[in-house]
Amino acid sequence: MNSLKKLAGRISYIELYIACLSLLVLTFLMTIGVFARYLFNAPLVFGDEISIYLFVIIIFFGLEYTWIKREHIRIEFIIQHIPAKSRNYLEGVLHILWLGFCALLLAGTLNLVISFYQQHVHAFTVLGTALWVPALIMPIGIAIFLVRLLADTYQYLSKLFRGKLAFDRGTDLPSETKRESD
Repeated sequence: MNSLKKLAGRISYIELYIACLSLLVLTFLMTIGVFARYLFNAPLVFGDEISIYLFVIIIFFGLEYTWIKREHIRIEFIIQHIPAKSRNYLEGVLHILWLGFCALLLAGTLNLVISFYQQHVHAFTVLGTALWVPALIMPIGIAIFLVRLLADTYQYLSKLFRGKLAFDRGTDLPSETKRESD
């Protein structure tokens, strides 16, 4: 499972660079679009479409990095009132629920891509993009995130059942759940 986590870590950096590059291109494109609209009274006709595709890249290629940095939305005010041992088991259950949710999300997005491809769906825009191409970003990002989540869940549960989870005194949360970048 460590090799799986190392592979996920390497892919995570590639995803992060692609997401950051997409953010830079998105910013540049929006800036050019604003100047074109106000200076020349001629908006970029393809700007909105490409911006949406770049935004999808940023979101789905940022999933794993957000997980590593523990920046996903969590409601911890309830968890803080649960005893430490029970909290560890609840965290394990939450890992499993995340896996299930992501597996369903992966299946749904793959189904969407296949449907777009089989029905030859194109965007009704100037570019006329075959929508399966940008939609493919979603299952790729989710699949890579699922690999990381699977490795983290396995590691967490194996430590949980061996009794090797330690607590951080400052937060009283298991130190295992404090992710650090690889």
